[in-house]
Amino acid sequence: MILIILVIALLLFLVLSILWHRGRLLKTIVCSGLFIMAIACSLTLMLNDVSHLGMKTVAVSTTTKLQPTINPKKLPVNLLMYKQLGTGNEKIYLYKPTATTKIHHTDADVSASTQVVRSAHAKTATVTVTKTEYRTKNVFWHVLYYGLGLENQVKQRHYRFTVPANWKVVSASQLKRAQQRLKHDKPAIAQAMKQQVPPLVKQQVAQAMQKDPTMSAQQRTRVMQRAEQQAKQRVMQQFIDKALQ
Repeated sequence: MILIILVIALLLFLVLSILWHRGRLLKTIVCSGLFIMAIACSLTLMLNDVSHLGMKTVAVSTTTKLQPTINPKKLPVNLLMYKQLGTGNEKIYLYKPTATTKIHHTDADVSASTQVVRSAHAKTATVTVTKTEYRTKNVFWHVLYYGLGLENQVKQRHYRFTVPANWKVVSASQLKRAQQRLKHDKPAIAQAMKQQVPPLVKQQVAQAMQKDPTMSAQQRTRVMQRAEQQAKQRVMQQFIDKALQ
């Protein structure tokens, strides 16, 4: 709206200055008013650009649950990954909301900031994105700035990642080295599975039988399967931890 007012004021000023020949005093008053109006509109736009005249800041937060950045089938560990930019002082974090398979990333803009918090009480990983936006103060400024696209401009964006204690936060280069090392350690992993998994399964089954001596064969089978899965995860986790160091 303010641009329309500015254009109309300038056009009327030019037209009246050239074509109005009678009533010099009235012409001076009207043309001066139009010129002052054009100057006021220009100053308003300039002040909005410099100091966001007529705008206020509003913080809007959204929290999203996350799944591991890398598919657990490719690497059986819960992790949040980041990439280092430039000299390594700047980072962008890569994260994947639970409702999608698409990987998102934090903004690399200077107005964006990121915080990673480990929580022993957190059961799932989440990211809280807080956007500080510019909005018009009232109806007057909203009408005046209508059509300029100034509403909801982002001043700054803050990402707060909260991850459980068992999650890893690693760089893309760390992850690449870990995957290469795990590939190299396949024979050692297979050997460790043979040596460590059976005793662990036997121990857990014995503990379960001690708690419930009347356990049926079907129940023992389920206990053995669960114990074997947990034992394999424990052995694999040892190699993953070593690879990510």
